[in-house]
Amino acid sequence: MKKAYILGCLLCFAFVGQAQSKYVEMIDEGKYDKAEEKLNKKLVKDPADVELLYGNAYLLSTPAYGKHDTYQAYLTIKRAHDMLSLLDDKQRHKLDKDLINDSTIALLTDRIAAQALDSAMAVNTEAGYQQYIDIYKVNSSYIDKATAMRNHCAYVHDSTLNTEEAYQNFIGKYPDAAEVGAAQSHIIDFEFIKTKQTNTSEAYDLFLKTYPDSKYQTVAQMQHDQLLFLENTTPGDWTSYRNFKDSYTASPWASAAWDSIFHIAMRTRDQEALDYVIKNCSISAYQIDAFKMIHDLVTRDGEKVTLDDFYAKYGGSDDDEENYGDGSEEDTRKTNIVAANAELRALKSRDYE
Repeated sequence: MKKAYILGCLLCFAFVGQAQSKYVEMIDEGKYDKAEEKLNKKLVKDPADVELLYGNAYLLSTPAYGKHDTYQAYLTIKRAHDMLSLLDDKQRHKLDKDLINDSTIALLTDRIAAQALDSAMAVNTEAGYQQYIDIYKVNSSYIDKATAMRNHCAYVHDSTLNTEEAYQNFIGKYPDAAEVGAAQSHIIDFEFIKTKQTNTSEAYDLFLKTYPDSKYQTVAQMQHDQLLFLENTTPGDWTSYRNFKDSYTASPWASAAWDSIFHIAMRTRDQEALDYVIKNCSISAYQIDAFKMIHDLVTRDGEKVTLDDFYAKYGGSDDDEENYGDGSEEDTRKTNIVAANAELRALKSRDYE
């Protein structure tokens, strides 16, 4: 950072050709020991003298001076500013002849603050920047710079720890830092790992609600839906799949539930399950196969009365034209399945030959 150097040049050259304090002239000529001796001797007698305070701050803020001390320079120039504010116009006018006024005090204060920031950046620690922020409250741009560097140092440190707690502490400590987004992203990474380890639909549901816009949203939703299906169904129990389908109508696994209901019904030849498929399933191929299966189970004795009872339940009358519908999937669920399907009408015809 070259700010302190530039401000030093400004102080040296801004008033070339104009009278300056004799102490400043000595310092600019490199007569540091002589200036120190005179200033210290007089400050003992008059510690509130603005010219002496200004000269001492100027000396302490000069990098080539062996006892260069930015902090003491800052305290001294602040006192010079405070003492100047107590002077009357006549006293101020006298100091102004030596180029000691509000403007030059402000300029020197700024140089000192810039030097202090240079020193903080050389050390480059969170604590160093925080100390600067707490002390040198004179230039908002310097404070902004120090704040950004402090936040970055803290983030780098917490990134080295790389724990969820460290990132949470960072956000809690510096909620306005530019690195908050990156820290939040790391926290989400840790939360998703924990969610995968828990591996329940409830855990994924909580994750999705807490972090709805995360990069894991799609995969978390897929895992949630699958686990919800697995947690609420029992292999071989068709009623569990029916209950899932009825309870979670919007689930992408509802079609899988229908698959399971159908295959269990066909494998076990459970008439209740077959009947449920015939009356409720929107997949016509499943309806037809279930109908054929239950047909074979119920009518295998070949008795007409059995056929009559069966078709009274599932097939209606051949003359019931209004039950034929248009053959759509929705229609086959609500109307006579036999009347709506040519293959089943042919089966019924064969049964009554």
